[in-house]
Amino acid sequence: MSEVAGIDKNPLQALGLKQATRKPRNELEQEDFLKLMVAQLKNQNPTEPQDSADFMGQMAQFSTLDSISNVSKALMALSENMQGNKTLEAATLVGKSVGVETDKGVLMNNHSIQGSINLDTGVQDLTLQIKNQSGELLRSMSLGSVPSGQIDFAWDGQLENGEQSQDGLYSISAIAMKGGRSQSIPVQINSLVESVVVNDGKDIQLNLAGVGLKSLNEVKSVSTF
Repeated sequence: MSEVAGIDKNPLQALGLKQATRKPRNELEQEDFLKLMVAQLKNQNPTEPQDSADFMGQMAQFSTLDSISNVSKALMALSENMQGNKTLEAATLVGKSVGVETDKGVLMNNHSIQGSINLDTGVQDLTLQIKNQSGELLRSMSLGSVPSGQIDFAWDGQLENGEQSQDGLYSISAIAMKGGRSQSIPVQINSLVESVVVNDGKDIQLNLAGVGLKSLNEVKSVSTF
């Protein structure tokens, strides 16, 4: 009986496993857990059988481990599926125009630079300033007194003297007068989606003409270019 009792105290030896091969506790896998339970049952002391309460407790732990493992696999599969759907969604945007918060806009192929400004409250005067890449002010467009909400705008490339600007990249900013003080307001500009980039971190980015890379999550609106 002493040999049986000794086996009961060391189920790893009964399985033919060396002590040095035992995995750290945080790396114990489901299969290892099950093997240990089976070994414990096979090699229990007949005069002192496994306590049913302890055994049920171990079964509950095994069930919890199995459930957590299954949930983890299901969540991983769901995440991969959602990532694939997002990539396909982003691919459909190529060739379309999306609105993102930026101060850059491209004038090309007789298309005006379009965008919008979102105001939390009304302002006394709202002015758009268009500059070239050298920072030179080309056009100042006053939109007058405007209420709160989304204010849409478009610049067709016409300068103050009536001449037409060349195609290229321009900077557009918005200045609002409120309570006698001026303040800069973020501008949302529509830009052409040229391609889609998925980096190692699985963050989906859109390559926008003249603007560069912007995350898919930054897109505020979508329209046909």
